[in-house]
Amino acid sequence: MPQQPDSRGSSADTSHDPTPTQLDGHISAQSPAQSPDHPPAQPSRHSEESSPQPPEQISPFASDLATQAMRDLAELHALLLAAATPDGFAPSQKDFCRKGHGNACAYRRFFPTFGDFVRSAGLKTARERVHQYSADRRAAARAAAQGLNEFPRTAPTPAPASTPANPSTLELHDPAPKKEPSIAEPPKIAAAPLPITPRATPQPRSTEPVYGDRLHGCGMAHAPVNEQGVVLLFGMLAKELNFEIEMVRTAYPDCEAKRQGKDGKWRKVLIEFEFATSRFDHDPEGCDLIVCWEDDRNTTGLEVLELKKYMAQLVDSQRLKASKRAPKPQAS
Repeated sequence: MPQQPDSRGSSADTSHDPTPTQLDGHISAQSPAQSPDHPPAQPSRHSEESSPQPPEQISPFASDLATQAMRDLAELHALLLAAATPDGFAPSQKDFCRKGHGNACAYRRFFPTFGDFVRSAGLKTARERVHQYSADRRAAARAAAQGLNEFPRTAPTPAPASTPANPSTLELHDPAPKKEPSIAEPPKIAAAPLPITPRATPQPRSTEPVYGDRLHGCGMAHAPVNEQGVVLLFGMLAKELNFEIEMVRTAYPDCEAKRQGKDGKWRKVLIEFEFATSRFDHDPEGCDLIVCWEDDRNTTGLEVLELKKYMAQLVDSQRLKASKRAPKPQAS
């Protein structure tokens, strides 16, 4: 009996239908993406990361701010270079901010310290200038001392010994004829020697000590007459003047201390001692305060503490307090 085709137009015998095992290496008739047993494929994370991302857009406002910041930094560098010395040293932070008309201190927007700002402009700081100045002075002193030490050791160069002449090589000459004395020639008289004046004996230097004016109100009896006296008097009055001494040395500046301001805070101060301000011959950039006995001529523009004036004020205040404590005479 012949087989009847079904309603879908296919034969009931499925022995000749192709199967995935009978297709040598070919894809199955139903793909995994269309099979209900396989879920749709998800995009891999690697493909998402490797795909190029669109560049971030910079707002015009941020670009304008960056341009303005570069202009401000260039103006600050121009101010710093104009105030620098010809040998490549920048001014101190105090002088730069004072001479910059209020805009020079804007370097703090770009740099944490003033030294970083100076080095960004290719200059050296005022502190390095002080160190170099002190190093040059020490080198000059060492060279001078070395030259003085080597001078006595230099022995005079001996004269070369004369070689005796060979008699065989000497030429024979007739001796010069002797001049006969003339009768008309007057006889020569030897000049009398000049009298020898004895040298004046040098007077010895006076070692008699010199004292200053009498002082009152402190443990020092007389006023200073030299720089060492100024150092001693300042050390005795440091506490009354709201100073705390950190270090005293012979190099410039002479002293490092801290001073208490009116706001109660302590600040570092570099001090140079001089008997008079006219004797100050150092670089003003490496010093903050000149402590002297007499302010006779200050051309440096630095702050000056004149101990002579302070002692006069101290004596006047002590006399005023004594007059207030004195008992008033009773009327008879």
